[in-house]
Amino acid sequence: MELYLDTSDVEAVKSLARIFPLAGVTTNPSIVAAGKKPLEVLLPELHDAMGGQGRLFAQVMASTAQGMVSDARKLRAIIP
Repeated sequence: MELYLDTSDVEAVKSLARIFPLAGVTTNPSIVAAGKKPLEVLLPELHDAMGGQGRLFAQVMASTAQGMVSDARKLRAIIP
């Protein structure tokens, strides 16, 4: 079993990563909007909060296959 946090709260990730063997962090557009940080800022912070380890999931916003691929490439460029 793997444990993931569904959050945009960087401090919570830092705190809980010390206690639990987190496999990663998941986000979605609603969670990101609630955190009030742009993805370009949030994703690197979440990555660093996990010590550069683990998986980081972010959903695309597009509704077409071409748009989804484009969004995915942009997300991937944020954390190479």
